[in-house]
Amino acid sequence: AKFLAGKNEIRYAYWPEAEKRWAFILNDYIPTRGYDWLELDQDFDLFGDGSLKFLLTPGHTPGECSLLVNLPSRKFLLTGDTVHVREAVGPEATMPLDTDPIQSVISIKRIKAIQKDIHEHFIALVRERRGNRLKRNEKNLFSGEFWTAQTAIELGLADHIGDLRSILRERYGEKVRTPLISADRSLFGRRIPGLGSLDALARQGGLATDLLSALEERALWSRYGL
Repeated sequence: AKFLAGKNEIRYAYWPEAEKRWAFILNDYIPTRGYDWLELDQDFDLFGDGSLKFLLTPGHTPGECSLLVNLPSRKFLLTGDTVHVREAVGPEATMPLDTDPIQSVISIKRIKAIQKDIHEHFIALVRERRGNRLKRNEKNLFSGEFWTAQTAIELGLADHIGDLRSILRERYGEKVRTPLISADRSLFGRRIPGLGSLDALARQGGLATDLLSALEERALWSRYGL
């Protein structure tokens, strides 16, 4: 496999500036010495079709990068440490550990421009899908706020509240089956509790849909010890 990084990123990881060395743990990087690295000094279209783009956004570190994902239905941007928190985007705030604050601001400005493009793409998609069902001034509707399900219905962003199994059976009949697709074991090799048995229950037509949905939800939360 080939691993991508921005220009001078590998050098800086191993030999950071003296006053910033406390923030680096050398043992984290030692296993990467044998990797096949390709350091890029410009943006790079990974597959040549625009679906996944490596963006050079230096400032926090010399080779800091972001990843622009362009799917048929939506776009999103993975910024890494180019910008650390959402609140820092508007005022273009840098971080104390940035190696080049001026370059950081330039990169954040670029992130803002891409963010605006993605937001406009999102707004156009919502307009197309929801049409005249939208019920609020767009300035407020697309402000970036998060809505609860009930509020989303009131705003025209959603139609119903329900679980996947119930809605599918309501629309397409009781014969709809929604088997769970999951790994038999977790990251650490432990069997994921409940998922296998729930999949078997899902194939039993006589089990009440609401009971099965509740059991499914409980099993999924149990993966996180909740």
